[in-house]
Amino acid sequence: MATNSPGRPAGATVWLTPVLVVAGVLLVSLAASLLHANGYGRFSPAHTERATALVQQALQWHRTSVQDKNPLFAARHANYAVTYLSAARSMLPDQVLEQLVGVQMHDLAASLEASQRRSARLVTAACPPANPVGAVGGTAWL
Repeated sequence: MATNSPGRPAGATVWLTPVLVVAGVLLVSLAASLLHANGYGRFSPAHTERATALVQQALQWHRTSVQDKNPLFAARHANYAVTYLSAARSMLPDQVLEQLVGVQMHDLAASLEASQRRSARLVTAACPPANPVGAVGGTAWL
């Protein structure tokens, strides 16, 4: 009988190697999933904080835009809101932002863009010379 070590037959460790490999892969996989369990483990805390701040600033600009009495300022602030949200969405995936902020990014973007269109219509209604010739709905200049 052939042995690979004193007192053990050669086939005794054949099953041990695949079991150890599978166990090692499972442990590495588990560790990786725990590191990324929060969905943003691959982004630095400073990066996620900045993206969160951008979303919060977008919401603040939106609130300011809604409260503005002057249509020009309302349009400007609505543009700021859309721009800040766009910057945040370029920094992190929507799923990560949704986990951080607790808001559906697609719905928020649609709401901010609708507000932007409304405020643009108010500007063109308040200042007819600002309407481009042949513009449909008065917002073609955006």
